[in-house]
Amino acid sequence: MKLGRLGIFVVCACAFASAQVNADWPSYNGDYTGRRFSSLAQITPRNVAHLQAQWVFHTKTPGVLEATPVVVKGIMYVTGSNDAFALSAQTGEVLWHYSRPVSRGLIDDASGHINRGVAISGDRLYMETDNAHLLCLDNRSGNLIWDVPYADWNKNYGATGAPLILKDKVLVAASGGDDGVRGFLAAYDATTGKLAWRLWTIPAPGEPGSSSWPGDTYLHGGGTAWMPGTYDQELNTLYWGTGNAAPDYDGSVRPGDDLTHRVCSPLIPIPAS
Repeated sequence: MKLGRLGIFVVCACAFASAQVNADWPSYNGDYTGRRFSSLAQITPRNVAHLQAQWVFHTKTPGVLEATPVVVKGIMYVTGSNDAFALSAQTGEVLWHYSRPVSRGLIDDASGHINRGVAISGDRLYMETDNAHLLCLDNRSGNLIWDVPYADWNKNYGATGAPLILKDKVLVAASGGDDGVRGFLAAYDATTGKLAWRLWTIPAPGEPGSSSWPGDTYLHGGGTAWMPGTYDQELNTLYWGTGNAAPDYDGSVRPGDDLTHRVCSPLIPIPAS
């Protein structure tokens, strides 16, 4: 069977088609570890050959699908471009659909309108848009609760990732590291949408490491944290990776021998508050 690229293909072993799933997949990575491993044991090497398609859903949205479906209490949430869908995980029935037009005038990766999924907390759903807005929806109805632009001072920013819920905060970042932006990670109050803090990945003048970013190069240094991070609950520490410095193929504008700043792409540990 051939499927178009804009669809979700769901398979399951026939014997398990009506069985109750006892574990959710509530975030992009499934849990805070980032291992993307499920402890469910119904599918085994012995029965995997018997998997059969149960339903197929086509989003009919622009661009390609790169989202990880999030499943909570039998409902599957999936995104495509600036659209979010709530589906019955058993039948594929559309329970609600939130949509907004794709943004015009975006460049590079943002112009692909890629979205990697949602985060769920209680009865709220959080997603990013192609032009770096953080949306909060009612996950029972798909109604918009609030809409916060978090990188609107530079049109080269976009958002291609998925939010991460940490305690009472929603963490988001932006894409655009190849296009002259300054990377950051930001936390917003999950209830109000108010900015709680913003961590810049490229140091400003006077900050540690700033000697590798002379003049105003730090304002265009890249290092965007565009993929979701992980969280160690025992250490109460958040870990987030960043992308390449800008310009990415010419490090001569960043003096010194410290490769962390010349090439960027570090892993940043952040004490969680």
